[in-house]
Amino acid sequence: MRWRRELRLGVFPVLAAVYPVLSLAAGNADAGGLSGLGRALLGAIAVGAAAWGLAALLTRDPDRRTLAAFAAVVWFSGYGAWERAAWGTWLQPRAVALPASLLLLGAAAAWVARTRRDLSTPARIARMTVALVLAFPLFTLGMQPRHAVAKPAGTAVRPADDSLPSIYLIILDKYSGTRSLAAYHGYDNAPFEGRLREMGFTVQRGARTNYPHTWLALPSLLNWEYVSEVLRGRPEREWLPALRASLDDNRTARFLRRRGYEYVFVPSSFPFTDASSVADRVVGAPRRRGMDLWAAWVAETPLRILPHPGAARPTPFPAESAREMEKKLQAIAALADGRRPRFVFAHLLLPHEPYVFRADCTHRRPYWPASEHGAERDSVEAAYLAQVSCVNRLVERMVADILRRSAVPPVILLQADHGHGFITLETMTGSQPPRARLRPEQVAERMDAFAAYHLPGGGDSVLYEGMTAVNLMPAVLNRYLDAGIPLREDRVYWATLHPPFALEQLR
Repeated sequence: MRWRRELRLGVFPVLAAVYPVLSLAAGNADAGGLSGLGRALLGAIAVGAAAWGLAALLTRDPDRRTLAAFAAVVWFSGYGAWERAAWGTWLQPRAVALPASLLLLGAAAAWVARTRRDLSTPARIARMTVALVLAFPLFTLGMQPRHAVAKPAGTAVRPADDSLPSIYLIILDKYSGTRSLAAYHGYDNAPFEGRLREMGFTVQRGARTNYPHTWLALPSLLNWEYVSEVLRGRPEREWLPALRASLDDNRTARFLRRRGYEYVFVPSSFPFTDASSVADRVVGAPRRRGMDLWAAWVAETPLRILPHPGAARPTPFPAESAREMEKKLQAIAALADGRRPRFVFAHLLLPHEPYVFRADCTHRRPYWPASEHGAERDSVEAAYLAQVSCVNRLVERMVADILRRSAVPPVILLQADHGHGFITLETMTGSQPPRARLRPEQVAERMDAFAAYHLPGGGDSVLYEGMTAVNLMPAVLNRYLDAGIPLREDRVYWATLHPPFALEQLR
């Protein structure tokens, strides 16, 4: 019957439209809780069905219709890649890129409809190609390794020593070093640094991160090794799960738990730090976690051009509100009460976007820019510097409370995972230009990380010029717990956000 034949042929463009959604799911299967998968699949099915229906307006020939629908699905699903490819060319503005891509689609569809050539072979190849490529994300989803780590029991091999200092590792995400803030943005961070010094902090000028992205920098910091060692011998599809697992069950937490420390984990909504399977205690868990797969799919399609005012704009992971951030910092300060030494690991998505604070710490409507380039560049810089000003006030208040409440002078490590640098073409996908197309100051700022440490009892003697984050925890553990951990050669790598990372040693 005709409707059965129509249904059978119409499955092809639907499967072609579903493929990008399954690829996103496969690529992020172990990056945290995924939401929006059902909506993304329904949206893709609607796109495939619409492409098949529109192709019928051009031709009733099944092969020509197949190719016309396939062209429409490829255009829709790949529009985000088209815009990124146009970056830096005359096609860059959306006012040009969108109609230019539509013209190409229209020309391709018109050619398919009018050519007198036999298109049965290309149509058959297209159907076979879709069937073959669908196998890859389905296989990956089925075989995705799960690096769940069972919560260890009884790992403390000695009773806690109440004379040991609690250790607070506070990650300030995307906080550029003072030198970069002054040189590239005219922002004077010296007053904040001065107040920290008055509280006993050492501000590590010229501190460098080892990697320009969070999910490379944090596993390296907490495990005292470079990510190439974590990933050695693993296939690429296991890289992100392996990094997440190494961050979850990290060497620093394991070492300190064996010494009787309580491991307190303060999660964020960022997929790598949204949960812990090994922490003794979790404080301030966000209500929303994980990647929004619907938003990720939208960002790759022409739907990206639709207005998304304020917090309605698609974001790579759910935003934490200003009030949630304030409560989290208060909860961290309250951990100073009590005698048992604690290792507190907190990843704060500050001053990282979304921008939820004004400079005076009043709350603003969340602003998550679509890009750090083009028309939004000035707005992003103003919002970022305002949030830095507020973060300084919030952090100063938090560390003052920790110091006041602590029975034993604590170790407090304020450490940025990386600087800003305005290197991101799209915050939704994390796409960035090759390093050769970035200005030297952008690369320098990205690797210039804010760092300030409260190291009581002369602990600042372990610091040295040129020290990078990979040696921070070994230096601290050696000083206060006689850990005897050898330091590594300080190296700095440039990398892309997504695997295969394209690691390039800068020094």
